[in-house]
Amino acid sequence: MNSPAVPRPVLLVGGFERHNFGDLLMGRVMETCLRERGLTPVFVSLLPADLRAVGGSLVHALADLAPWLSEDVPVIHVGGETIPCTMRDGLRMDVPPEIPAKLASALAKEGNPTGLEDRVFAYLTPPEETIRGRRHVWNHRFFYAQGAFTLARAEPAVSAEAQRVLAGAKWLTAREHTSVAALRAVGLPNADFSWDGGALVPCLLPGGTDNLEKPPADPIRGGTLLLHANDVYLTKNGDTLADAVARASGGFQWVEVALAGLAANHDSAAAARELVRLLAERGVSAEFAGDIHADVIVARIRGASCVVSTSLHYRIMALTHGVPRVSLENEKVSTWARDCDDAFPHGVEPIDLPRAIAHSLEVSAEILRETALTARRAAFSSAGQMLDKVAAVADSPAARFTPPAEFFATDQFFLPPGPQHALMPREWLTALSERAAGNAEAKNEIRRLKDELKSSRAELAAIQKSAAWKLLRRFRRG
Repeated sequence: MNSPAVPRPVLLVGGFERHNFGDLLMGRVMETCLRERGLTPVFVSLLPADLRAVGGSLVHALADLAPWLSEDVPVIHVGGETIPCTMRDGLRMDVPPEIPAKLASALAKEGNPTGLEDRVFAYLTPPEETIRGRRHVWNHRFFYAQGAFTLARAEPAVSAEAQRVLAGAKWLTAREHTSVAALRAVGLPNADFSWDGGALVPCLLPGGTDNLEKPPADPIRGGTLLLHANDVYLTKNGDTLADAVARASGGFQWVEVALAGLAANHDSAAAARELVRLLAERGVSAEFAGDIHADVIVARIRGASCVVSTSLHYRIMALTHGVPRVSLENEKVSTWARDCDDAFPHGVEPIDLPRAIAHSLEVSAEILRETALTARRAAFSSAGQMLDKVAAVADSPAARFTPPAEFFATDQFFLPPGPQHALMPREWLTALSERAAGNAEAKNEIRRLKDELKSSRAELAAIQKSAAWKLLRRFRRG
């Protein structure tokens, strides 16, 4: 039995199924803008997940909804570094932490358990594709504020695939001028620039997009130094970073070490706690800020005196809230900052961190406010132009989405034991087993990895004692 047709439906595509700060925020920003126009957002990704407990969204697997979607439903890709992200990369980032790394890589390598059979890029919808054996055409695809700078050095086959997938898009913008140039170089002359959707995050507060015209508050001088670095960076630079922060922390009342995302290959709470320990050894009073709710992270950035991070969206949050910022070495962040926020330090090595922080703090409150408002207005203008086109498509009687009623029953979604993943270990094992049917070598690998999984009970027990687990258990009961 079908439910009534969804009024003015719009599909939102992104990496919403895992705990990654920027992905969660960009989806919700676009949701707010759509709802203010009377449009109905439907979140879709590779896998189903429910990350509302940590500031995310209720997400459907696109393959589950495809049979009930007409070819004229508009599809918005909300941004992010999605163009170089292969299906294998996407699935690898969705791995539950209980799964041994070798098993996760094996599943991602074996194939695609999501039903999106033709995709090379996990989060880019092609003009037409096979989904669970059926051909689907997508007539109205919108790509907003994509990250594409790595196309400039991509293999010819990758560039050709990007050109094929993005050709014919109704809207194609990139979040850096460098990415625009890369897209044009592979044969997409209609590519243009727009600010990353993260600049619109103030619209998530009560009042919606009206907040974008309210100047941010002046930063509190000498308050919190907010510090974030991903797992790879901390593993390589933990000691030298602690030395640098110790030299720079005298101008602040306290230091907070925070997280941006607990998806695989992102942050590590253990590494962040280790940095707090290293700082304590150096006489720095630091606190681990472990709350991973996206709104809490935004509030923490908004209230900081200075933000130091390897995360692009930490920097963008600091910009749109008028907070001094410094980015540690990260190619993606440096590429964006050179094009969009070059007045503040980026690509900073630990030895230069005290000087970079001092430079950031010298910028006047007036410049911080004006920079924030300029970014917000430009982002809202670009998004508004795109959404005018989206609304015209969604108003067409041909843009139909009439799913079975159970797709909108929230209790159908299993809530995973931690906000950073969408699948339990048994689902990963089942998916891998299906892909490896008839392959004796793969079956032996699965058998071995199942034994390895049994030995990881201690890790699972630790997760069950974590704050994230307790948070989600309270959410489930509530």
